[in-house]
Amino acid sequence: MIPLLDNFRFNDVASSNAVLAALTWWAALFLIGLVAWPLGFRLFAELPDRGYALSRLLGWLALAVPLWWLAHWGLPLFTVAGVWWTCAVLTGAGLVAAVWQRRGIHRYLRQGFARLLYLEAGFTFAFVGGVLLRLANPDLWHPWFGGEKFMEMAIWNGILRSPALPPLDVHFAGESLNYYYFGHFLLAVLTKFTGIWTEVAFNLAIPTLLGLAFLLSWAGVWYYHLRPRRNPIPGQTEGIESQRDWTRGMAKALWSPFLLLVIGNPQSGLLVVEKLRAAFGREEDIHRRPGFLGWDFSDAPRSLQDWHMDLADMNYWWEVSRVIPNAITEFPAWTFVFGDLHAHLLVVPLTLLLFCLAVAAMGYLRSGAKAVVFLILAGVVCGLVPATNIWDLPLAISLVAIAILLVSYRLFFSRGLFVPVALTALTAGAGIAGAASVPFWSNFDLVASGGIGWVSQGDKPETWLRMWALFYFLIVCWLLLEVVRPQANAQPETRIRLDNFPLMGGGALLMGLAVSFQHATLGMIAVPWGLACVVLVRKWHWEPDREVALWCLLLLSVWAGSQVVVVKDFLFGSEYYRMNTVFKFFFQGWILASLVCAILIPAIWRELRIRCSPSTFLAATIVCAALLVLSLGFSFVGVPSRLAVRFPARTPEWGTLNGLAFMEVGRFMEPSGNFIDLSHDREAIDWINAHVAANVTILESAQVDYYRSGGTRIASLTGLPGLLGMHEQEQRPSGDVVARKDLMHRLWNTPDKEKLLHALQDHGIGLIYVGQLERIEHEAGAELYRDMAVAGRLAILFENEKVLILALPETARAILTG
Repeated sequence: MIPLLDNFRFNDVASSNAVLAALTWWAALFLIGLVAWPLGFRLFAELPDRGYALSRLLGWLALAVPLWWLAHWGLPLFTVAGVWWTCAVLTGAGLVAAVWQRRGIHRYLRQGFARLLYLEAGFTFAFVGGVLLRLANPDLWHPWFGGEKFMEMAIWNGILRSPALPPLDVHFAGESLNYYYFGHFLLAVLTKFTGIWTEVAFNLAIPTLLGLAFLLSWAGVWYYHLRPRRNPIPGQTEGIESQRDWTRGMAKALWSPFLLLVIGNPQSGLLVVEKLRAAFGREEDIHRRPGFLGWDFSDAPRSLQDWHMDLADMNYWWEVSRVIPNAITEFPAWTFVFGDLHAHLLVVPLTLLLFCLAVAAMGYLRSGAKAVVFLILAGVVCGLVPATNIWDLPLAISLVAIAILLVSYRLFFSRGLFVPVALTALTAGAGIAGAASVPFWSNFDLVASGGIGWVSQGDKPETWLRMWALFYFLIVCWLLLEVVRPQANAQPETRIRLDNFPLMGGGALLMGLAVSFQHATLGMIAVPWGLACVVLVRKWHWEPDREVALWCLLLLSVWAGSQVVVVKDFLFGSEYYRMNTVFKFFFQGWILASLVCAILIPAIWRELRIRCSPSTFLAATIVCAALLVLSLGFSFVGVPSRLAVRFPARTPEWGTLNGLAFMEVGRFMEPSGNFIDLSHDREAIDWINAHVAANVTILESAQVDYYRSGGTRIASLTGLPGLLGMHEQEQRPSGDVVARKDLMHRLWNTPDKEKLLHALQDHGIGLIYVGQLERIEHEAGAELYRDMAVAGRLAILFENEKVLILALPETARAILTG
């Protein structure tokens, strides 16, 4: 047993009041960012905000990473006191830096304070919006659409109960967590810093990630638009924007959070139209007669009511995330509203931070010394990405590698040192990333992956476009405009000599090969890939467009790769073999696509107005507007539909952020047909959190039935290690999981009391939880444990109408004596 060195649930006042909890959490993030800002004031001196937008996440990392490392060396420092002391050191360093740079900071604030206010308002706006969403649906579980919140709470609570790392695995008692968990560790740091209960902090974490995603995506594109534009071609000033016109660049950059966090896929709008057709006409008439001819408008009010009821049905918001058959096609807006703290969501701020650092390095760096500091910083962040979500590592490496190559080219090509400097920087960056992630790799076990396989048949183009039509249209539009742009002013010595036709022909050849092998979508992606190569060659002398062309190539490669290769996980061999590959890489693609297209939209608009005929401009505008309207379907229809999916029957009153408040009134039918009243479990969970400090192993039902039974609920919601939980078959060798299932069977079905008592002692089972689910799933075992308590062989620690918590005598004495 690892004793807890502190109480991380001490802030009862804030935790019990939604407004105070949100203000406390926001204030903690604000103060951490504020004290960290002076530390990067000189490093980000060229940025228009001096790195203020980055300081909130960088300060959070500066607080968490040292604790992560020290705790992994076996030092029990991840405590409330440890977090506060680390924060005190960070604050002291920030104050020293602020005093040292007081004149420069004062001078900047006189000129640029409004910029900081705008950025702060953007983060706060997104944070408050996220809080309102969670207030509308704070429930941390649902019998049918509960997601994986129990697993995420288990990881989070397990970290909180682990002063030394790696943290205990709440779903596999006796073992440490061998999963990627750094994102949950970041949240655990704030939890110990503020003392807010985990069940409340969960509903503050989503708004925090939303605010950071809004802020960093906005800042990254703003940095791009406001960067100094130096063109080596004499007399050419196209695209140069005054540094003083920061408001215009900031306004244009708002496209980024809009595309990232507001819109959904076009399928969300098409589904609204399809349901409208179903409401106004019979299916056979609609297919036989085109347009509105098959629609019946005789009872329009009733049809509209049917349409509205159909949209309000819970299946609408679920369907828009399942565009590709047998796969998951989440997008950020859907994920934020769904509300799971899954790894692909937790890594979003880190990915956006890397993008911001890449833009800053490529657009603003002119010093070799600062380039070294940027390399170290980007390497550390890149190393934290796999510890948060290993699926995002390829994208993180690509963003950093592109930045390293382009910065090396700009600073050292004229000296003839480009190749050795670039290779050295890439090697050093890889070494820094590897060193930064040592605590993760030292305990990570890649059991679920069996390497790379091939996709037998890619997505149909019409299906694929239901996910990507808007972004695909914007990228193709920009590439075509750049390819046909006249190059009359370009001088031969300032651009790479390479004919465009072989590249375009290569793209056409790739398309032909892809179509011939029944990969029509891959062929559709190959055409803009070839165009992007042409643009890269033609615009090599113009740094901003060169970078965008490379990002377009990266995005197109992500799209193409998902049509060719698949990661062999535990689903490989079934019809769902592409589920996680499509899920993870489409989500990454959406992040990159939103950033790139946010940069392209102003350029496309300008070029269409200046260089195209009115009819072409009108046609492109109509197509883009139609795709945008369709993509807004999720925001207007899907969000209310999802928020309406509350716990069955009764729900708590509006105004709480406590994710367990639903248990006070929640009652549901378990798959076996029995009703379970969760208020009794809630009372027991509160008692455990208040009285059980030591990490004793608890025995409860592990029956999850695809999450519909609520198994492992006690371990997940208290952080006490349970014997077996969800997804362990994906994280551990099958033999270990089978052995643990056999142990669970014996502990619930052994009729001999003496053997059972010895088994409990031998396997270190401290607590036995006999609740409603246990009585349903393990009736004989539940009665046997009650009989042992009556006979004095087990001690009763807690009892209410439906729940009995028992303990071995020695465990009971330790708990009762504190």
